[in-house]
Parts: sequence; C-alpha cells; structure tokens
Amino acid sequence: MGKTKNVTPHQKTQIMQKLFSSMNKKGRPELGTINKLANEFQLCRKTITRLWKEVQNQINNKTVINLGNKRIGREPSNKVQFDDEKFKAIKCEFKTTQHSVAKQIGVSQSTIFRWKKKKIIRKHTNPLKPAQIEKNKLHRYVAFYKSGTYEEELRRKGELETKPNQSIIKEHMRAMLINNVIPTISAKWPSILSKDIIIQQDNAKPHVAPNDKNFVDEATKDGFNIQLVQQPPNSPDMNVLDLGFFRSIQALQFQKAAYNIRQLLRTVNLAFENLNPQCLRFVFITLQACMIEIIKRKGGFDYHIPHMNKTKQARE
Repeated sequence: MGKTKNVTPHQKTQIMQKLFSSMNKKGRPELGTINKLANEFQLCRKTITRLWKEVQNQINNKTVINLGNKRIGREPSNKVQFDDEKFKAIKCEFKTTQHSVAKQIGVSQSTIFRWKKKKIIRKHTNPLKPAQIEKNKLHRYVAFYKSGTYEEELRRKGELETKPNQSIIKEHMRAMLINNVIPTISAKWPSILSKDIIIQQDNAKPHVAPNDKNFVDEATKDGFNIQLVQQPPNSPDMNVLDLGFFRSIQALQFQKAAYNIRQLLRTVNLAFENLNPQCLRFVFITLQACMIEIIKRKGGFDYHIPHMNKTKQARE
C-alpha cells in the first residue's frame, strides 16, 4: 500500500487527538497505537513519531501548538520573482509564445511555465467571430473598405494585385505539387540518399489522389519514386506540420505586422527562412514519441505529449 508524503493539518489534528486519548500513566501512547495509526492514515511509523515529538517539544517550550503545513507559503530564495512592469512593457507581437516572452524578460521558459501554473499570468485568446449588431457590422465594412483602398494606393501603377484564392480546388493542389514541390525536392535532395520519398497529406477533399496520373508521371522522373499517402483521419498529432512546425513558423510571423496580402506573404516567407532547421528535427522526434504513445493506447487520444528535453540532448 502506498504511503502519502504530505500530511494535512486536519490529519495531524486527528492523529494527535487519538495519541493523547491513548496516553498511559507515564504520558506516552499505549503500545501499538503508533503502528495502528500508521496503518489507518497510510503513513510511515516514523512520520507519526516525528509528529508526536514536535508537539511534545512545543508543549515543553510552552508555545502555541502549530499543526499547520510547513510547506505552504514557502518560496525558494533563488526563484525569479515576477516583475509586473517589465511584463507590461513587452510589445504584443512578442507575447505570442512562451519562448518569445521568456526571451524578452530574460528568464527561462520553465520560469514562464511556473508563473502560468501559479496563475500569475495566463493565456489570452481573442474570439474572431463574436455576435455582431448592425452598427458594428457597418463599422467593420467601412474599416475593410478603407484598408482595401490603402492597399491599392501602395501598389504601383501597372503592378499586379495579389489576391487570395477564395477556394482551393484539386487543380491548385496538383499544380503546386508538380510545379513547386517536386522540382524543389529534385533540386535539393542529397544524391547519397534513397530516392524513395513519401509526401504525407491530410484527408482534405482538394488533395490529389495517390494514383493521379499527372502527379505519378512527374514524381517518377530522374530515378525518383515520390509517393502520396494520406494521414489517418482526425489525426493532426500524426502530421509533423500540424504537430509543431506550422506553430513555430507562426510564432515568428506574428512578430511582424502585416497590413495586406503581400506583406503577409513576405512575413510568412521570412519566418520560414529564419526558422532554425533544428526545430523541424525536434518536431520529428516529438512525432515519433506521439506514435509510441498512440501504439500504447491502441490508437487512442488519451495521452500527453511527452517532454523529452530535446534542446539539452542536442547540446550533449
């Protein structure tokens, strides 16, 4: 039977009441009382004995008997204290991740995690689509119209306007694979490695089928054997991009304000270029750990992503 490490003040009071009620003429608990209480409260015999001695010392010193938990309120002196002014001085674009906040304040990420756990700071999310009244809808429309006009003014005369696709269809995905992804893989793939390559995609309808003729023709050129596979349904934890890589890029992208589509594309590309390649390696290691947990739980989601201290391992 497991032993509890910490004794609550209520438990201490009950133990002392039973010890005092079992005292003999010599002022000591009856033989076997301590063992009985240890089994009843699932404590070590030494814990009961130590508690008895502490109370006896308080009585002998004629001090008020204190059965409180000594651990409550204790804070190691070497812990970094929260500086409210320094935290408020951080710009919004640097408050998107724990890493960026820690870097701005000059503390470790574990310190940020400790402040979150103690609820000194908390995550903040902003709903993007709240209920709107007609007056607010008008303000949103006017603001959108003005921002569109401003972008037109920034564009030079004769320059093509960048517009987002309102819907992505299979032809767009096929063109991206054939015109961008496969040529880039062919150009950058090390010659010493096997040319059997797998591209994983989720189950979105616009994605290209693995046996698509146009894709297969391009994917088997120059000795390459590039194949498409679908990830398991409803499994973002088995996709290295959704698992962490997109989030890492987004954390960098949020640090630069973008006011139109062209600026957004520029900041995303810059974030991708500035991201440390080691980050992708770490995400793949996390993916492997998730796969192991999924196997343990026979395909279930009821697991926590294991912490593996990858940065420390990389240094070693």
